[in-house]
Order: sequence, then C-alpha cells, then structure tokens
Amino acid sequence: MAAQNSIRNRLILLMVGFSVFFIVAFTSIQLKNTMTSISTYNTFRAKLGAFITHNALAGLRPTIDAGGVDVVRLIDETLQQFVMSEILEKVTVLGPNSMVSMSDRRHLEVVREGGKDEWLYYFIDSEQKQINIFISFLPTNDYVVKLTYSLGNIGAALRQIYNPIITTVIVIIGANIVLAVILSWIIVNPLRKLHRFTKIVADGNLASRVFIKTNDEFQDLSESFNTMTIALQKMKDRAENANPLTKLPGNLVIMEEVERRIQGDSKFVVLYTDLNNFKAFNDKYGIHQGDKAIKMTADILKDVVREKGNADDLVGHEGGDDFVVVTTPDRAAGVAETVISEFDKRVKALYNAEDIEHGYFVSHNRSGETQKFPIMGIALSGATNQHRAIASYGEVTNICAEVKKKTKAQGVSAYAIDARCTERKA
Repeated sequence: MAAQNSIRNRLILLMVGFSVFFIVAFTSIQLKNTMTSISTYNTFRAKLGAFITHNALAGLRPTIDAGGVDVVRLIDETLQQFVMSEILEKVTVLGPNSMVSMSDRRHLEVVREGGKDEWLYYFIDSEQKQINIFISFLPTNDYVVKLTYSLGNIGAALRQIYNPIITTVIVIIGANIVLAVILSWIIVNPLRKLHRFTKIVADGNLASRVFIKTNDEFQDLSESFNTMTIALQKMKDRAENANPLTKLPGNLVIMEEVERRIQGDSKFVVLYTDLNNFKAFNDKYGIHQGDKAIKMTADILKDVVREKGNADDLVGHEGGDDFVVVTTPDRAAGVAETVISEFDKRVKALYNAEDIEHGYFVSHNRSGETQKFPIMGIALSGATNQHRAIASYGEVTNICAEVKKKTKAQGVSAYAIDARCTERKA
C-alpha cells in the first residue's frame, strides 16, 4: 500500500507543481502584456495630450501678451477641462516664481536653452515609471507646462488582469482535479490490483489470476503475471513430484508428458530403465552405495539425453532404480546405445577391486541364499506409437512391462523397443 500511496502522492505533487508553474507563467505573461499595453496606451495619451495642450496654449498667447492676467491661473483653468476628460493626467505650470525641484530645474534649463523653434521636450523617469513632457508656448519661455503620464505600474496591471487570473486559477485547479482522478483510475487502480495479486501469489495461491482490461501496458503486464503464475504452478508441481534423491520429475510429470504427446498426435518412444541385480548390490554394499548407483544412473541419462536426444525430451525418475526417458523414434536407439555404453564403463567404479577382478559379486538372493551375481547392467524397455496407435499412458506402461521381461532376461545391459504393428502377446 505504501507504493500506491507514494505514486498517488507523486501525482498530487506533479499536479500541484504543474498548477503553480502554469499559474505563474500565465500571470507573468499576462502581466507583461498588460504592462506593455498600458505603457503603449499612456504613451499615445501623452502624445495626444501634448498636441492638444500646445494648441490650447497657443490660443492663450494674445491674452497673455495683452498683460494684466494671472498666467498660471489662466493656464490651469484652460487645461482643467482636459484633465477632467482624462486626456491629460497631471498638469503642472512652471512659471518664473514657481517652486521647482532640482530635477525639473535641469529639464527647464534644457527647454529654455532649446530656443523658440523647439516647443516640446520629454524625459522618461524609469524609476517612477512615468514620462514628463515639457511644453513651451511663449517666445521667452517664461512659462512652461509640464505634463506627467504614468507609463504603467504593476499594481494597475494586476488590477486589470485580476479577474482573468482568478478564472484561470479556478479552471486549472478544476482541470487538475479531474486529471488527477483520471490518472488515479488509469494508473493507481491497476497497480492496486497487481499489488493485491502479487500478495496472494506470495502467500502461495498460485491458482489466482488477475484481469485488467485497459488495452495497454497494464493489461500486458497482468497477462505476463498470469503466465508467470501458471509457470510457477507447474514448477511447484514438478518440485513437489520430483524425486528427492535425483531431483528428477516423478510419476505425475512423466504421465502428463506422455499424455501430452498422445493428445498432440506426435510420435514418441518411452524408454523404461532399471538396473539388473540392483537389490543384491544394495544388500552387499549398503544403501549409501546404492544411492550412488542411482545418482550415477540419473547423471548418465541426463547427459546422454542432452547430447543425443531432443531439447524437449524428458528424463524422469519413478523411484528406486526405475527411470523413464521420453524421446522421439529417430533418437531412441542412439540414446539407448549410448546409455548402455556409458553405464557399463562407469558402473565398475561402484565395486571393490576384488569383485571387478572376478567379474561378479557375492550376495543374497530374494530367498536369502548366498549367490554369485554379475556386475550390474542396465535394461531399457521401450514403447512407441510409431507403428501403432497408443491411446493412454496406461497402455504405454503395459507395453514396457512386456518388453522388460525380454531385456531383463538377457542378464546384461541391453535395450529393446516394441515394434509390433498390432496388439499381441510379446
């Protein structure tokens, strides 16, 4: 559950991060565009206001030239109408007796030194974010009108984009909530199912299956999990059925393999093997040495089938000294002959030097009497559907039991494969 919460938390953090980034980016772009728009608009107002102001002041020259008027008051009253209509933003009349700041004083000096042909000067104050326009209209430049326009500030810009930003934030948060729910449904829910399934499998329930229908990688993963579980179940069955001494598959797996080949209508040979005189050998040399003989036989069968057989051939161990090899007709003879050759070479290592020199060993027979027994040999008895149909595993065992009587009767390592076309007594 911790992994699922971690993924959900990651999704939430991703959504929050995306929302913050998008809101900041959107606000920054909107703010920049709004500031540019305000600045452009105010620049246009400043230009328009400058020309209107100049024309209005030009009409006052005859009155001012006639004398006897308060020039500052006259100019204020004339321009007040433009301020009220917001054509002008801020108007300051700078006369001979006006209190002037150091900054305006420098600008006035530039204006008054410019001559009568220059009537307009402007200066941009980057710190205050404003443009200052100085307009002269008298030849003596005694009176100068200062127009001040704001180029735009963040506060004004934010007020203009306040509603769009709020709307955008609401839309983004709503969209991300919907997206988070969808992603949770698409990602977290399948993961939760897979998590539950793995816990069930880990508890040993290999019959469980997980079904995720998303037509994507999650469905592929669930199908792979199911395939893996089937394989684990087969491995478990084989492990439980395997012989504890040789680790080879036991009766259940052998039967399933033979039945599979029968149902698949494929040609096969089943070779049943056992050891001649094994009981007598076990009685004389002991169980430990007998186990060594069984392990050696298993190793020989595995090595020979790997070398002479097919990749999908089976070597099984029914128990004791009884083994089974399932192969194909074209490989059976080569496998049997090589097994006999290898067994006869390696079996001598299980005996003491005296018995090898004599060529026999002395032990007790089934009646308890002392008897001479030849060195162990291996007998391979085969059944095949190459010449006639075989309908069941039981039929295979019956045929091999009949053939075994002949191979065991030879008393040495030998093999025989039933080649009858119809059923008859062997």
